[in-house]
Parts: sequence; C-alpha cells; structure tokens
Amino acid sequence: MNQETRRRLAIAAPAMQVAVATTLLALVWKPALLIVPVLAALFILPLGIGLWVFARRGPTSRFLLAAWAPAGQAVAFGVVVGIVRLAGDGAGVALGLLVLGPMLVLLVLGLLTARRSDRRTTVALGVLWALAILEAAVALPLAEYWGGSGGLEALAGTVTLLFAPGIALGAWLALALAARVPDGGRTSEVAAAASAPGDGASAETADEART
Repeated sequence: MNQETRRRLAIAAPAMQVAVATTLLALVWKPALLIVPVLAALFILPLGIGLWVFARRGPTSRFLLAAWAPAGQAVAFGVVVGIVRLAGDGAGVALGLLVLGPMLVLLVLGLLTARRSDRRTTVALGVLWALAILEAAVALPLAEYWGGSGGLEALAGTVTLLFAPGIALGAWLALALAARVPDGGRTSEVAAAASAPGDGASAETADEART
C-alpha cells in the first residue's frame, strides 16, 4: 500500500462514519418517504469513498476494490443484527456496545493508518473526527425524539441508526483489506520495463515504474 492510498484510507475512516450516520439519520427523520433514497445512498456513498481511496488504480481495479465497501457494510449489518438477536434480554447493553465499540475501533485503526501523515492530513482528520463524534452525540437524542413521536417506522429507524458505527467499521475494514490487493497493472508495467532492451531510456523507465 503506497503512502497516498494510506493517507486516503485514514481520511476515509471518519468520512465513512459521517456518511453512514447521516444517511441513517435521514431514514429516522422520514422513514416512509426516504427508504428508497437511503438504501441507494448506503450503497453509493461507501462506493464513492472507495473510488476516491483507490483513485490511483486502473478503472476496472478501482471499481472492483471500491465495491468491497458496500459489501463489507452488508456483512457488518448482518453481524450486528445477529449479535443483537443473540443478546436477548441484554439487547440494550449490546446496542450500547455496538455504538461505542466499533466507533472506538474505527478511530484507533484510522489514526494508526494515518501515522507519519503531513499537517494537512492531520487537520482534515481532526475536523472529520470532531464532526463524526459531534454527529453521533446529537443524532441519538434526535433519533429518540423522532422515534418516540413517529410510530413504529421511526422507532425501527432509531434502532437502525445505532448500527451506524458497526456498519461504517465493516465498510472501512473491507476497504483496508482491498488496499492490500497488489496493483496488477503497475506490477506488469515494472516487469515490461525491466525486460525491455537495455538502453538508457528503458532503464530509466524501469526505475520510474518501481518508484
């Protein structure tokens, strides 16, 4: 994983949390009206973040790797629902852990990924994480208010909002795994440059491809 991908992956951690939480908060606000747009956004936004993370890859590789994000969040949603169902009477405790635990893990892993980042990246991370934490603090009281006054649909949306950190963590972990897939296009360029006739231009091209 090159430094630019690592930098973008670090920024993607809070960006993913903000994107998922904002989308699910919209579902709580108007569940009947926004269900279809929310489902579409839950696919498009993580995919868009993934496309940005893998901006230096080839078009096909970029799209396929970015698609790991919505796949990862779908798996994470299934895991979160399974944990809540297994918790039974302790579902309230499980929901609390599913809010705090994944967000803390995402914060730690995102900051570890950002090691040795430049000042601009550090500032961007500070702003995005402050926004993510502030949104989580404000979203839950709002969700409880809307859920209590909007019937069963809004109540279901409130519970779903509590899944946001787990879903965001699943999407980000999928991107982190995808980032470890070797860039086949670049590898082939290096091999072609190295096997070319040994003139100065070819050697220089090989050196540039390796860097």
